[in-house]
Amino acid sequence: MNVDHLIIGQGLAGSLLGYRLIQADRRIVIIDPAGENASRIAGGLINPVTGMRFVKNPNAEVCLNQAKQLYQTLESTFNTPFFLEKKLLRFFKNAEEKEAFHKRKSDPAYQPFFNHGTQANTQIADFTCPFGAIEQRQTGHVLTAQLLAQLQQFFISHNSYQKTQLHYSDLIVKNDAIQWRNISAQNIIFCEGYHGAQNPWFSWLPFQPAKGEILTLQSTTALPKAIISYGSWLIPEPKLTFKIGATFDTKNIDCRPTVAGKNSLIRALEKINPRLGSAELVAHRAQIRPCTRDKQPFIGRHPQHRRLFIFNGFGAKGCLEIPWYSLLFYKHLTTPSASIPALANINRFYDSHFTG
Repeated sequence: MNVDHLIIGQGLAGSLLGYRLIQADRRIVIIDPAGENASRIAGGLINPVTGMRFVKNPNAEVCLNQAKQLYQTLESTFNTPFFLEKKLLRFFKNAEEKEAFHKRKSDPAYQPFFNHGTQANTQIADFTCPFGAIEQRQTGHVLTAQLLAQLQQFFISHNSYQKTQLHYSDLIVKNDAIQWRNISAQNIIFCEGYHGAQNPWFSWLPFQPAKGEILTLQSTTALPKAIISYGSWLIPEPKLTFKIGATFDTKNIDCRPTVAGKNSLIRALEKINPRLGSAELVAHRAQIRPCTRDKQPFIGRHPQHRRLFIFNGFGAKGCLEIPWYSLLFYKHLTTPSASIPALANINRFYDSHFTG
C-alpha cells in the first residue's frame, strides 16, 4: 500500500492533523494501539489567559478562531457536540494574583478575555474565595474522548487506521520512502505524545513529560454552570458529575493513579467547597502530558532525515492550539513553501540540542 503520510499516534494532535490531510485528499494511515492516552482523559480546557500573572497565549485570537471553526465543522460532520463554551470563574489565590489581574485588565489586548467586574464576595455560589474572583471570557472545554472515538471510526471508514503498537525497529527509513510492513509512505509524522521522549530520531528534543491525575466525582446537589479555576480546575458535567484536576508531577512519570494525587486534589477542593469535597469518587485516572521545557510545541522536519517529521509537545494547551497548528502544518506538508512559526519549529533546537 502506498500512502502520502504515515501518522504515529491518534491523540488529539494526530487526529486533527489526520482529519485535515484526508480533507485535502491525502492518503494517510494512522498507527495507534487504541489505549488510553493523555488526550482521552484530559479535561479539554480552552483558556487563552493562564498562570499566576494572567499571561495571554501569544496566538490566542487566531487559535480561538481556528479551534471554533474546526470543532464546529466536526460537530456538523458527526452530528455530535464536542466543544462546550462556558464561562470560567478564576478565584484569586492571594492578594498578589489579584494585583496581577488589575495590572492586566487595562491592557487593550486582554480586554476581550475578561468580564471586568471582579467579584469581591467571599462566597460565590457556595464556593469560598476570600480574595474574590474574575470571570474569564472565550473559555470552555472539549469532549476529547467522544471526539477521538468519532475520529477513530472516521479513519477506519477511510481505511486509514491500524490498531497496533509501533516498534521503531520495524521502520525502514530510505531516501525515497518510509517502509513499515506492507506500507510505503512518502513521510512519517510522529504524534505520539510523551513517548516522543524515547523516539530514536527525536529524543534529543527537550521534552518535559508531566504526569497529571484527574478525578471524576458524583455530587448530590446542583453544580455551578461555570468552570471554576482555583489553582486546580473544576468542570461540571451532566447528571451532577464533575471533574477536578490536574496534578503536575515531573518526577514520577507513570500512568498509575496515586493516593497522594487523589488526596491533594480533594484537599484543594475542600478549601473552596467542603460539600463537594465529600462527593463520591467515580473515577481516578492518570496520564502523562507531552510538555516541553520552553512550553512551546515541537513541529517540523528532522535535521538529517527529510522524510521524518514531528507534531507534538502541546502539553495542557492542546485543545486550544492544535486546531491552528494542524492547519499550518498541513499546509506546510502539502505546500512546502508554507512556513512553520518560528516559536514552534524544531529548527530552534538544531544548533543547541542535535548532535547527529
